[in-house]
Order: sequence, then C-alpha cells, then structure tokens
Amino acid sequence: MSGRRFNEGKACDAVLRHLEGREKAARENLEFPEKAGHKAAPIELTCTLNGALFAFEHTGIEPFDGQIELEADSRRGFGPIEEAVTAALRPREYIQFHVPVHALRGLKNKDIRRIQEAMISWIIATAPTLPIAPIGRQFRSEYVDLPGVPFPVALHCHDAGGYPGAAKVVHILPEEGRDEARLQRLAKACRDKFPKLNHWKRVAGARSVLILEDDDIQLTNQATVAEVVVPLALAAADRPDEIWLVITCTEPWYIVPMLVDRTSYFDLEYAALEIDPRDLVAITGR
Repeated sequence: MSGRRFNEGKACDAVLRHLEGREKAARENLEFPEKAGHKAAPIELTCTLNGALFAFEHTGIEPFDGQIELEADSRRGFGPIEEAVTAALRPREYIQFHVPVHALRGLKNKDIRRIQEAMISWIIATAPTLPIAPIGRQFRSEYVDLPGVPFPVALHCHDAGGYPGAAKVVHILPEEGRDEARLQRLAKACRDKFPKLNHWKRVAGARSVLILEDDDIQLTNQATVAEVVVPLALAAADRPDEIWLVITCTEPWYIVPMLVDRTSYFDLEYAALEIDPRDLVAITGR
C-alpha cells in the first residue's frame, strides 16, 4: 500500500510473530518480491516456517474515497489541536474529538486558526469533567455548537490502557451510503490481492496470507470487516489460505483472524490478540 498513513511493515511483522508462535518456528529466508521487482505477483514478503513457504500481502482499508486526502487536510487543521490537548491531558486519558468529515473544507487559514483556538480552549476545559471510561468502552459528550466553530463537536474519553495519553480527531461520515462504500472498497481489495497471492500458492506451493490493516477508529471494526470479507472470500476460488485484520488505530494494536482455511471469524473461538506496536519492526521498510 503506497500511503504512509498505513503501517505495512509492522502489520506484517505482527501477523508473522503470531504465526511463528502457532507453528512453533522462527521465520527464515525472508524475501521481498515487490522490492525485488517480481513481475508476475509482486507481494510484500515471503518466508519459510518449518521449511514451509508462506506468502504475505498487505493492504490498508479505506472506508471511503478520498480519505488519504482528508488526512492531509486534517493534519493541517486539527493537528495543532491534537498537540495542544495531548499536552494538557490527565494521566492515562485518551480523548477523541469528533467532527463531521470535511469540516474544514473551503475555510481560509485565518478561520481555521480561530476554530483551533476555540476548540482547544473548550476541549481542555471540558475533558476534565468527563469520566474516564474503562478500556473497550467510551464516554461521549453530547454534540455541541461552539461559538466561532461552524460545525458540531463531541468528545469521547477512555482509559489509555497504560500507554501515554493522547488526543485524536475522528471524522464522522453521514450514515447514508456508508456500508455500501465499505463493501465496494473491501471487494476491490479482494479483487486486487487474491490473484497475486494465488499465484504464489499455485506456482510455489506457498501458504497465502492476506493482511488487512484498519487504522480507522470511527467507521471500521472487526465485525464490519468480517461481515464483508468472509462471504467474499468463501465465494472466491482464489481466496487466500488465511486473512488477518490488524487494528492499528488504538494502542495496543489487535490482530484478529478473519479466515483460516475455511474457518471464519464467526466460528473461531479465540478473541483478538493484543500486541504492543513498540515491539514490532517495519520488516518491509514501510
């Protein structure tokens, strides 16, 4: 995946570490076909576990078109708010401030600066009044209209789970058409990635592994991904042997099995696997 907002190398390392534990074997013979200019099927990496070849391909999940462009606008407009609020957080506190998608579109720099000042003051004053919800739950304030801010804002607050506190913006899409957009993008990811992995399975006898990365905290979760990906995969003759979801929008990260052979997320008995991203290595260099 070309966008640097995703964590290709670390996501691959996370899944590979789990497979090493499952297979009771260390990775060997790492190769990087895409970097090496492989023509037929330029996947992220291959390696052997217990002498068996494994082939890995990664893709990031975007719930709607133009999200990468939105992230660039968001860093410019909301990045200063994240930094100022993070510096003022209580210990263990993780704050999300929710705003409509494209909230800053068309605004001039002087208007954005005024919005930043108003939001920073309100969030810093309001956050200490909110309870810190346990991990896995959130306390959300009601949406409010702030003077000088031309869109509604809400706060979510939960425990940071032993990690440093942080403040993050969350862009909220209208519900209309959201599910269809997710289905189309996941279906495209499957169409793009399944044939590449199937080449390695057919030609080299590799066990094929697709890694989906979710760094979108507001619109995507393991259940919504599984509801789309599992039926698509089970209906596809060229499906990978395994599909894993790596959730990177929280700390710690989570690794979730979507499909292992013909056993799906809905049948697997083990829950999401927790992993500290600080322990991981960007093995593909990206």
